Amino acid sequence: MRPDRTVSATGINRCLNCSGALRGRFCHDCGQRERSLRRVFWSLVNETLDDVFFRDSRASHTLWCLIARPGMLTREYLEGKRARALSPVRLYLITSPLFFGVIALTNMVSNDNPSEAATQTEAQRDRTDWAAAHADIQSISAWEAVDPETRAWLIALLTGKLNRAESIAEEGGRAIVDEVLDIAPPVAFILLPLFALLLKLAYIRHDVYCAEHLVLALHNHSFLFLALTISIPLDHARETIGILGEALDSALELWILVYLFMSLKRTYRQSYPGTALKFALLGLGYLPLLLFGLIVGFAFGVLAL
Repeated sequence: MRPDRTVSATGINRCLNCSGALRGRFCHDCGQRERSLRRVFWSLVNETLDDVFFRDSRASHTLWCLIARPGMLTREYLEGKRARALSPVRLYLITSPLFFGVIALTNMVSNDNPSEAATQTEAQRDRTDWAAAHADIQSISAWEAVDPETRAWLIALLTGKLNRAESIAEEGGRAIVDEVLDIAPPVAFILLPLFALLLKLAYIRHDVYCAEHLVLALHNHSFLFLALTISIPLDHARETIGILGEALDSALELWILVYLFMSLKRTYRQSYPGTALKFALLGLGYLPLLLFGLIVGFAFGVLAL
């Protein structure tokens, strides 16, 4: 097994990664830590857990600030204190797939365990409706004005689309949701610079560049993804834990609003009335963008079927 360092002819310890001179536990050139794997297994496990959650990791600080300290990550990043937390882009690339992955899993589970509401009577009525729709295709009066070859092609096309729609209906719309979930992450990513532009317009008198507004956009969207991920199991647990689930869900919704407001207050350091005005204007400006993104995602999902 290879050692964790090399020793030059002059007796200087050197980093295995870049051959730079070692002075302490970390290489001053590439940042690689000097540590050997030739240790007791549980020592390695303990060190790994320590790295992820405690001493040498930025994860615990990032997670705490992301959940409980609105605007703190952005403020520290803009002030140059960037070594103590995960980068905004990396944080977004963790929380975004987590959110959409949980939604996809929830959609899969809910369709695999349908409720008893769909009775045999309803299923029979649906089959009757689909049969009537197929009959309507054959009896369209406009077919008389179309030559037989074109008529056959159009009927086959419409019948195929109808069969696909019937299949989707039997699955409870799962295919549409799957397609929308495929297009939703890139649509959400496109909304980031648009939200940063809204921040630029709202704080146009502040000496802040668009790239700095984008940092807040990344942090706030990461928080939203994480908060909405937490809200999914809470929503499904309402029937189990009753009023406690409703209270937790309402508290989370309230905290989302407070968090977004305080993130603006802490980042731009404006007065409470001024921040409240900007918060309202940003909400009015971002809502149409969000609705447009949802419409585009749904449209692409339907067209992809």
